[in-house]
Amino acid sequence: MSASGETRVEALAALERLRDPQLASAVKRAMADRDSKVRVAGQKLLAQPQPEQALPVLEVVVRDGTIPQRQNAIALLGGMAGDAANRVLAVWLDAMLDRKTPPEIELDLLEAAGRKASAEVVAKRDRLVQGRPADDPLAPYRETLAGGDAQRGEKLLKEEAEVSCVRCHKVRGQGGEVGPELAGVGQRHDRRCLLESIVAPNRQIAQGFETLVLATSDGQVVSGILKREDGKGLHLVLADGKMATVAKDQVEERKRGEPAMPADLIKQLSKVELRDLIEFLATVR
Repeated sequence: MSASGETRVEALAALERLRDPQLASAVKRAMADRDSKVRVAGQKLLAQPQPEQALPVLEVVVRDGTIPQRQNAIALLGGMAGDAANRVLAVWLDAMLDRKTPPEIELDLLEAAGRKASAEVVAKRDRLVQGRPADDPLAPYRETLAGGDAQRGEKLLKEEAEVSCVRCHKVRGQGGEVGPELAGVGQRHDRRCLLESIVAPNRQIAQGFETLVLATSDGQVVSGILKREDGKGLHLVLADGKMATVAKDQVEERKRGEPAMPADLIKQLSKVELRDLIEFLATVR
């Protein structure tokens, strides 16, 4: 039985740590491996000590590889010194200016270009980012709409403390009560709408999840998501996920409150993380 892709990647890393003389031949085999993870690991190892040999390989991968392979190759180009790598990036930035690049690699091209000091590369990147409408809050994030990794996005959504969506949202029945269920949200809304819900959550609030603020006759202020209103009172989900009922005859004032979705969530995410999160939300069933 042949070793798994993960095992072959670990073996490459071990050969590198040991500076084993077999590393060069192992990298060559890895570049042609059937597993994309192994090919990516081979690209990285080739690019580190032998950039002059890696560059032609990376050029081919950026042109003909799968989307993850192309993304990785572009990232490696962004970290390589020298005019040759700059020229390759400049060619692809020109293609992006002409709208001839797949949307899945646009963020990677901009991120790689942002690591360069080349005047040519910087000028092309500036042309791409400065021509966007200033009054559209989504414009700076257009390149995050495609090309993400759904598995990384799910892990981010569930585990990253600063952006943990499951504190308020359910995913397949598990999570909080404050926000709507996220499973299937990609079938109800397009990716631009998903992006807007993260970048500009005040623009649209899902029906049934508006925040209500109640001032009661005994001097209390109760804020939460109105889940039900009947003859007995107003039934709210509080920020901690608990239910509270306020009798109607105790309500002196009611008004719409601030959205429960944090307005500064975007500040906690890199663009790559945002792209992964959108990919997960768009595809989770």
